[in-house]
Amino acid sequence: MIERIYHEFTPVCDACGAALEACETFEDAVRKARDAEWKSRKVKGVWLDYCTRCSPELNQIKEEERE
Repeated sequence: MIERIYHEFTPVCDACGAALEACETFEDAVRKARDAEWKSRKVKGVWLDYCTRCSPELNQIKEEERE
């Protein structure tokens, strides 16, 4: 997820809580997560973000989406 804290946006892993450096805009935070090779997946209308260590959990999410 991209957390907004005051006037900054921080990419946070939805699995382990790891965070990247805060950014001034939402778009910059999305770009920073992509540059760090994080993976994003929309599940039931909510975007989830996973760091490189947790991205294998996306396989489990894909199975849950089918249910």
